[in-house]
Amino acid sequence: MTYNGWSNKFTWDVFTCLTNDEGLYKQALQSVKEGGIPELREFVKDYLHQHSDGDTFLTELITDALDDVVWWEVADALQSQ
Repeated sequence: MTYNGWSNKFTWDVFTCLTNDEGLYKQALQSVKEGGIPELREFVKDYLHQHSDGDTFLTELITDALDDVVWWEVADALQSQ
């Protein structure tokens, strides 16, 4: 099921969060330029885990949601900004 023109809500949400903060946007774009989709995914995963305050329940939910993100779609959209 699509969401706001994106493959799913998780993909849209990741892109929206990354582009609503200039610092995150710059870091995400740099990660795409340096290592492509794997580096972008790792950047987002690390960022979210750093801000989860060690909550294992929250970390599991985040990891599950990130598995549903269509990363090539986020990377393409970041680079076309």
